[in-house]
Amino acid sequence: MKTKTFLIGLAVLCVLLAFSVAPVAAVKSGGDFKKPVQDSKKPLLNFNNVPYLVAKNMAAGWVESPDLGIGRFSYPNRGADLQFNAVNLTKVPTEYALISYREPATDSAFLTTLHNVLKTGKSTSSGTLRMKIGTGSVLNHLICNTYAVDAPGDYQNVTGAKVWLVPASDLAMNGNGTAVFTAWNPDSYLFESDLITQECNGTRHSRGPED
Repeated sequence: MKTKTFLIGLAVLCVLLAFSVAPVAAVKSGGDFKKPVQDSKKPLLNFNNVPYLVAKNMAAGWVESPDLGIGRFSYPNRGADLQFNAVNLTKVPTEYALISYREPATDSAFLTTLHNVLKTGKSTSSGTLRMKIGTGSVLNHLICNTYAVDAPGDYQNVTGAKVWLVPASDLAMNGNGTAVFTAWNPDSYLFESDLITQECNGTRHSRGPED
């Protein structure tokens, strides 16, 4: 009798185990239920991408100073939107504007020259900034400046766009996607490391609302 009772109990236990284990096995074999893993070591910036924007130390002769601010464009999801990420900015949360800079016709016209605003965003108390920007918004609003063979400054005999990151407080927004400078505080800006030339030599760009 004890043997019979033991066998019945064993059979019931086997049935219960079968029902409890089978769904788990089915999930594993299907391979559809997989929890995504967040890569905590993924850097904020992809330093393999160009161009980049960087702070420049005026006192040292406009030397690039990444420790005072640096930002890069990337395609984080390889989708239609660009991501602009910056680090080492001021630790005070600040509203910034990413602009396509138009060279003024003369030095005296600096405060009346219109620049295209590509995006605005606010930095964090840790000095980081993230902006998500439509690719078309960038390509269609780049201002392509043409520099003559004898042009003063860093660029000669080339056409290209300058993109800067500027505190919004130094700009007067016009409400139509353009802005003018109301102050000049270059120690707070991120400047282009080089001109964007490829898009300026193609067809997908504009020369700004003044043209």
